[in-house]
Amino acid sequence: MLSLLKTTGIPADGAAVSLASCPGKPFFLQHDYIKKYWTLAALPEDKLELTLEFADMIQENERFRMLAWHIYRYFNLRPMGQIKVDEFPDIIEELGEKSGILYLLIGLSMIPGFIARAERENFPVRYAEAGAERIGTVTCFYAQMYNGAFGVRPRSLLFPVHYRETATWRIGRFDFVIQKADNTIPEIYRKGDTLVAFCADGVPLKSNLDRAFNDDETAKVAQFKVENNKVTGIPIDFKSGLALPRELTIDLADGWEKVAGPGDWTLFFHIPGGGKMKPELCRKSFKEAMKFFKEYCPDKDIRLIWSASWIFNPEWCTMLPDSNLAALINEGNLFPAFSANNPGLYFVFGRNDGDPESFTACNRMEKAVLQCYRENRLRRVGWFLPVMPEAD
Repeated sequence: MLSLLKTTGIPADGAAVSLASCPGKPFFLQHDYIKKYWTLAALPEDKLELTLEFADMIQENERFRMLAWHIYRYFNLRPMGQIKVDEFPDIIEELGEKSGILYLLIGLSMIPGFIARAERENFPVRYAEAGAERIGTVTCFYAQMYNGAFGVRPRSLLFPVHYRETATWRIGRFDFVIQKADNTIPEIYRKGDTLVAFCADGVPLKSNLDRAFNDDETAKVAQFKVENNKVTGIPIDFKSGLALPRELTIDLADGWEKVAGPGDWTLFFHIPGGGKMKPELCRKSFKEAMKFFKEYCPDKDIRLIWSASWIFNPEWCTMLPDSNLAALINEGNLFPAFSANNPGLYFVFGRNDGDPESFTACNRMEKAVLQCYRENRLRRVGWFLPVMPEAD
């Protein structure tokens, strides 16, 4: 096993303990265990037999069994901040493209940790079990990279650690995290059914009025102030997700009231892969999450549901007007969020290395992403939905 670690570059941290503690039958290689969690992890039935046969091969080969045990211990017993997924090769030479099945088995080994957290923290186990779906939804990235082969990439094993170790809950379609907002969130005001949002104080803006990623991109810095009931700042266009060129002043005496801003409790949601983004499912997820957190964290006055992602690029509303992405974008309000490294490439093509011009686009989404890449229109954009009084 030590020679395998050396030749593959897999971290050897704790290798001696792994060697000493490796059981004759690691639980996650056993048929009953794999079958128990297979459907829960949203894995395809037609790949189950292939996986069971591979697990048997690993079980019967002492070197591979010890390697599997070591990787299991690495991902399950180390703090998230110490897990170095970039040091794990996608392909272990002696296993070939079936290396992805080994990493998939490690993913399945994490599920009891998700459930243990739910039991420990006293929230519904179904939200922990829902986190297992993440394993099935990332097999597409391995297939894209390796000619349709079945499995997962080691880099895909890092996010599921959140379900075990951080305050992340999978509720319906989305992952949710309670956050006290910083200046990522705009200053948002309401008057009747009308919303106005201002860039928070100190937000750097590019010349095109998107949020800047660094000093080199910064053309100006937003200012926001409240004086004598007058609120002044740089307003935001909710359709483009860009700042507007001129300052705006509103008078609180006219009936404007603050909805949310930096310092308020918010509900951030992350969008796992896997499709199923129909508007009704998204709305159901938001509604269920708000109900849960009002009961689970009644001391948190959650004012806003929000996210920031390539998914909210308003270009999809024009290029893919009948898509679920466009429908979700139109459900909320956009705001500037910094972009870096061609957002969306990895999540659509399973890779962001190499020349995107060499990528093959096989569907409408892939074609739209490549077109936006060529036209420099790939963006990461913010999206928010105020928590309305009727949601209380």
